[in-house]
Amino acid sequence: MRQINLFMALVWLILGVGMLVRPDLIPLQLQPFYLQMAVFAAVMCFYNVMRWWLMRLQRRYLEQEDETWLRRRRRPKPIDPTFDLSEDERGSQEERPGP
Repeated sequence: MRQINLFMALVWLILGVGMLVRPDLIPLQLQPFYLQMAVFAAVMCFYNVMRWWLMRLQRRYLEQEDETWLRRRRRPKPIDPTFDLSEDERGSQEERPGP
């Protein structure tokens, strides 16, 4: 499904080039407009290529963001010694004053 825009760009390119190379294959009612139709096909080709490229960039950006988030989450944070409330050897032997 990711490659549909690239496929559609190829279809529009073939259609546009085909209209420019063989305008005699176009029905008589549409022959005065074959150049406009070829330009429209070129614009649609460009549009589909841009959508494919931007979706690829977005997917790459989101993957990098996910990896960064996972790295941050896995990294243990250092414990601040001023907030370390675990008892050390000295604290367990001495009596602490009560409130």
